[in-house]
Amino acid sequence: MKRRIISFLLIMIMVFSLSGCNTTKKIQSETNKKNNTVNKQEKKKIEKNIAGTYTLIEMKGESQSYTKEDLKTLKDNGLEVKLELKEDKTAVLDLFGTKQDLKYDSNYFYSGEEKITYSYDNGILKLVNNNQSLTFELKK
Repeated sequence: MKRRIISFLLIMIMVFSLSGCNTTKKIQSETNKKNNTVNKQEKKKIEKNIAGTYTLIEMKGESQSYTKEDLKTLKDNGLEVKLELKEDKTAVLDLFGTKQDLKYDSNYFYSGEEKITYSYDNGILKLVNNNQSLTFELKK
């Protein structure tokens, strides 16, 4: 079970193009239309309240999903995914100790040329790309 979760997590990370790979403009356009539902008031809230350190609490893919409990099992074994958002609109994604620099604004996270749509609500940050998602929770 632990190996399956780790394998799926690594696949999800690759799909989210954190290695800097590009997707086609058509897929980006469709994804942006579907996920661009945050209204102007929520965008202002995002800009004010989003900085902090987050831990991964859920992953959803086309064929598999992992819950907070599944990911807690990984954490208990020393494997954790964290996302630190700074007030200067930079971010650091820590994948089991391997760190990747990102940037963000009120609509997207950026990894090189790649845009990843996200939403924020009460300390829950959800990144969505190509019908797959990673959900993070703000550490208190």
